Amino acid sequence: MIESRKLNTILFADITGYTSIMHSNEAKAMEYLQNFKKLLEDKVPKYDGLIVQYFGDACLLSFDSAISGVRCAISLQKDFQEIDLPIRIGMHLGEVVFTDNNVFGDGVNIASRIESIGIPGSVLLSSAIQNQLKNKSEFQLKSLGSFEFKNVTDPIEVFAVENDELSVPVRSKMVGKLKETKRYPKKGLWLAGVLSLLVILFLVFNYFIGIEAQPKNNSIAVLPLKNLNKTDEMEYFSDGVTQEIIAELAKISSISVSAFSTTIQYKNQQKPQSEIVKELGVEYLIAGSYRLFEESKRIKLSIELLNPISKELIWTNTFDEEVNNAQFIQLDIAKKVAENLNIELSISEEKDLEKPNTQSGEAFRLYLQAKSEINKLSQEGLENGTAFLKEAIELDPNFSQAHTLLAWRYAVGASADLIPGIKRSTLESVALATPFIEKAIESDPKSSDIYLVRSNLKLYSQNKIVNAKEDVEQAFNINSWPRIPTNYCICSAVSVFIASNELSRAKEIAEQAKDIDPGHVLYDWDLGNIAMKQGDYLQAQYHYGLSAKKADIPFFNTFLGWSYYYNQEYPEALKYLFKAYEDSPLAARWNVASLSNTFYKMGDLEKADQYLQELLNRNSSGEPHLNLFIADIYLERNEKSKALDYLEEGVANSDFGFAIFLSLIPNFRELNNEPRFQEILKKIQSPGI
Repeated sequence: MIESRKLNTILFADITGYTSIMHSNEAKAMEYLQNFKKLLEDKVPKYDGLIVQYFGDACLLSFDSAISGVRCAISLQKDFQEIDLPIRIGMHLGEVVFTDNNVFGDGVNIASRIESIGIPGSVLLSSAIQNQLKNKSEFQLKSLGSFEFKNVTDPIEVFAVENDELSVPVRSKMVGKLKETKRYPKKGLWLAGVLSLLVILFLVFNYFIGIEAQPKNNSIAVLPLKNLNKTDEMEYFSDGVTQEIIAELAKISSISVSAFSTTIQYKNQQKPQSEIVKELGVEYLIAGSYRLFEESKRIKLSIELLNPISKELIWTNTFDEEVNNAQFIQLDIAKKVAENLNIELSISEEKDLEKPNTQSGEAFRLYLQAKSEINKLSQEGLENGTAFLKEAIELDPNFSQAHTLLAWRYAVGASADLIPGIKRSTLESVALATPFIEKAIESDPKSSDIYLVRSNLKLYSQNKIVNAKEDVEQAFNINSWPRIPTNYCICSAVSVFIASNELSRAKEIAEQAKDIDPGHVLYDWDLGNIAMKQGDYLQAQYHYGLSAKKADIPFFNTFLGWSYYYNQEYPEALKYLFKAYEDSPLAARWNVASLSNTFYKMGDLEKADQYLQELLNRNSSGEPHLNLFIADIYLERNEKSKALDYLEEGVANSDFGFAIFLSLIPNFRELNNEPRFQEILKKIQSPGI
């Protein structure tokens, strides 16, 4: 991979309201998209610009010259307005990384944030671009003030171009990807008003006496603990305890803690800590190491809280404990962090940090070991994790977390997509998971996690959309999470709302989860699924592509190839579908069906039949969960009767994921007027017992 870094002007443009236009008038939406691309491809080269990448209804452009970039933006907006195309444009100048015709870096992020607060017909610039235009009388600029954008550390002053009657937003009406303003409950409005007034007076006072106020925001990243045992067998403890420390810190409302998926990248790296905090946009780091002594059943854990920029060591401690006391360590760490940052805990926070999830340290250790195994999502990992969890539950029968994880293991263990060729029926999975769900609810009925797990089981294994949605709503109503949940995959909730055709809510949850846990690989998969449901195959390619970059596994490459197939880019589809096929010991059902359909569209009936026959043979051998995908192949060939036969078989057997995938695969919309298909929909959309 060729990589280069340079200072560059980034332009981000998108069609305002494209999704709603697509819903109301698909032909108009496609016309908008075609005109958008045509104008860009005609105009951008004339200004020595580069079209880097399309993202559905948006586009990323790059210019070596800020002046040329702004001239191009103004010219583009004039052309867009002539044909009534509602486009927003945002621009920023910053260091970016070019790799294989793609661009990464803060410049890209900030340009997209600036674009988000624009209005149709506007060209908005960062102060970095404005500085390049000084003494250039051809540009008329208006300052809109400073804005605090999501995932951007410092406020940025934004300017609007007023040339040629371009649109200029009104500051008070601007919305977009801005940091959320903290909301106070109604009963505290009077007090919040008084506090706000005091803060304003304090800032004004400091301004006039020349003091610059720099309040700490208590943002923390917890680096993976170093394994001093230096054996892979003990590595599970590093990830497990790190995640538990993050979970306990997240219970403190005054602390903002980075998700584990964003800090795992620094494991075993030698990068300076000052660079890490800058990259993560946090003020403090928690770092440490541990050693497990198996013979004496002890653990020694050294931990420190520091500010790498000021080089201030805030707190350090060494825990030398029996393994039986290991479950208390993360609670002590969270309390000490709050104490040393002068954070006053609320009564409920104090209570939360007093009660461990289990009284057995050995059960806690086994739970961490089980989580590490199950996260591998392999057949061996699931089996190992099951054994560890059962042992933990024997030590502590009321260990709710262990029951929840075991129920989750049995739910995902039926997935024929993550674990191709699984022989377990969904009926068996439900029977295995249900006792652990019931025990988890009995042990801790106020935990949202278990209802999310039960929702997953109802949607994917029982194919009951209404019942699954009830559990999602219950999980959100209890809201035992410090923030939106990322445990047990919030994808369950997103999938429920996709299946319920509530796409705006599905997207809201997925985007919020990704904002909190940006490194989590499944949230881009969620957003790709939403785009597919909306018919925006380019946007789906973008999100599936991000998932495949984060985790180059057959599952994500299959979905990426599938999105290219629906966008009629068949050679590109085969590239990813074959990669997934060759990388998997037994190709996933979705992968094989997509290969058959792609070759059919390309006119290669011999290969199309080859992959159809592969699924038919696997189905005859007793492998479950294949009916919907065989139906998809027959429907592509316009053999509707055969397709409906297999769909009826799939719903009768409650094939894994039948309800959500039936909703997600575009081909099946062709059957909406078929009475047999409507009967199938009634079965998955009606409440179960």
